[in-house]
Amino acid sequence: MKKRKAEGYTVFVTVGTTKFDQLIEAIDSRAFAEACVAQGYRRLLVQSGRGTYYPAVLESMASSSSSSRGPDENQVARRRSSHVRRAPATSSARSCLGPIIPPPPHSFVSTMELQGDVREFSLVVSGGREKGSTVSLEVTIFEYATSLQPMFEAADLVVTHAGAGSTFEALSVDKLLIAIPNPSLMGNHQKELADHLAAMGHLVTCAPSTVDIVRAVETLADVELVPYRAVDQRETLAAAMTVCAEQGVHAAVNDARALWRRRLLLYLVALTMFWFGVRVILVMVG
Repeated sequence: MKKRKAEGYTVFVTVGTTKFDQLIEAIDSRAFAEACVAQGYRRLLVQSGRGTYYPAVLESMASSSSSSRGPDENQVARRRSSHVRRAPATSSARSCLGPIIPPPPHSFVSTMELQGDVREFSLVVSGGREKGSTVSLEVTIFEYATSLQPMFEAADLVVTHAGAGSTFEALSVDKLLIAIPNPSLMGNHQKELADHLAAMGHLVTCAPSTVDIVRAVETLADVELVPYRAVDQRETLAAAMTVCAEQGVHAAVNDARALWRRRLLLYLVALTMFWFGVRVILVMVG
């Protein structure tokens, strides 16, 4: 897979059908926007799913891009504290976020069937090729789409939760990929899958934090990922199932050991109380 550093490329951030507010909050920063621009990306698509966090920092950057003061921190705090889901929201809730901006008729996403609250705006971000230069980053934020396939195909870099579906969909269309496990999910299956694919050289994985994601974006500028093949999916799933099975066996053994420890402890306590009772009776009789 070739490194991509030419101008005008697209970043697609997706949480799929899940709720992953940590990922959306991590990319909602000036540092992430500047890292994307520094690597030649000029378009950012964000699919936020059913989470409650709205990327207020990015939107406030758009409203203040003509000012040197930076984002209005009070406005950012108000929008963050509202925790508004954009699926059909009340008029009072929508007023916290400002007017909804539908895609222009000839915009990049006009042919994509986006659903929920769709917002488009442009950021002026420092970090162009020349020192001290600024460039425009076109941002589109939406909740869902009839299909995410057009976004995967249009993107050059995909930043996604490490679910098997989204991960393999991005790999199957030969995209640079940052897979981020969701630590709030039961078990650690996403991390196992992401770590395995990263070890095979197909992607980069990191924690859902701004610092780690920015570092991953910068890392992809200096590495060449191994091309993905369909056979890799079978091998990866087999390996992941083996790991899960082994972990399941270990968990069952550990649970059994813990159960027997508790039973043994209860037995010893009961035995001690029995002998103590016998001694009391003997003393009273004697």
